[in-house]
Amino acid sequence: MTGVDAAIAQAGSRKEFAESLNPSITVQAVFQWVRRGWVPPARALEIERLYGIDRAHLVKPELVALVGAPLTELA
Repeated sequence: MTGVDAAIAQAGSRKEFAESLNPSITVQAVFQWVRRGWVPPARALEIERLYGIDRAHLVKPELVALVGAPLTELA
């Protein structure tokens, strides 16, 4: 199970997950995230805040490997 799948499970459905994000995200976007297994970094921060899933489990694995450290919010 990916971080995206875990967040959707906590939300209850893809639709409820999409509606919980601000600004509103479409169910189609969520479907694409599920298919590829990761979300855009800016959304990872938001999902981490809402669902408590570490952003390293939400973003593209290559990005985590490249950074080599915990991802932090840009100030």
